[in-house]
Amino acid sequence: MLYFYLSLATIGYNLINRPMNTRIIQLMDNTNEYFILLSGYAIMLFSGWIYDFEHDRDSSDDVEVPDDLQLRYNLGFFYIGFLLFSVAINLVIVLFEIGKMLGKKNRQRVYKLKIAQALKIR
Repeated sequence: MLYFYLSLATIGYNLINRPMNTRIIQLMDNTNEYFILLSGYAIMLFSGWIYDFEHDRDSSDDVEVPDDLQLRYNLGFFYIGFLLFSVAINLVIVLFEIGKMLGKKNRQRVYKLKIAQALKIR
């Protein structure tokens, strides 16, 4: 439970104080904190802390997967998609920031070349 409270406290601190330099990095940090919080809930779902009533009630030796385990498998596949979505968002934000930085460096280089050419003409 401490895991959830720490994640919520971090989200609250980041939303109030905005410690990051740019809005996009702030968005990335908040998004990652939300993903961490939701991952904590997924840990609870996949752990043995959730009691399996169907398994105890149905003590027959069926080969079929019980519905509650099938639900956990389906939630697991949803969680894998959720993690891939999180990685994709982070990758897009990082690539955007790198592209922005390279564009700025390129503009500075072109500006310096124009200045150098203007000084040579005189």
